[in-house]
Amino acid sequence: MWELAAAPSRTRSRNPYGDCGLMLNGCCYGYYGDCSRRCTCTPTMVTRYQKRISGPLLDRIDLFVDVPRVEYEKLVSEQQADSSVRAREQVARAFHRVLKVARTIADLAGSHEIGVVHLAEALQYRPRETAG
Repeated sequence: MWELAAAPSRTRSRNPYGDCGLMLNGCCYGYYGDCSRRCTCTPTMVTRYQKRISGPLLDRIDLFVDVPRVEYEKLVSEQQADSSVRAREQVARAFHRVLKVARTIADLAGSHEIGVVHLAEALQYRPRETAG
């Protein structure tokens, strides 16, 4: 069986367990069973297309699931909103971590207030971004 491990490239992560799977359209145009667009294929065309998949291959598939199409606009808007919220949360956490380190540096220097010098030193201790 083939291993299909799909992950969005921007996340740079993989499913450690892998996924065994096969994705197929219901007809040659991909609209068979689609709720938003009517399939114009004749039953003969659909049958001919589906028979192109060999019997031994189908014998190895234990589970068949119809996955409905997701509209592009909905998919993009949810991803953008989700990534914006996550980015905002990460920036806020990083900001507070820098402030905590700067507060410690100011305390060690005997200062009651965090100064620009303390912030600059705290920023130097941040991990550098790595490529990949």
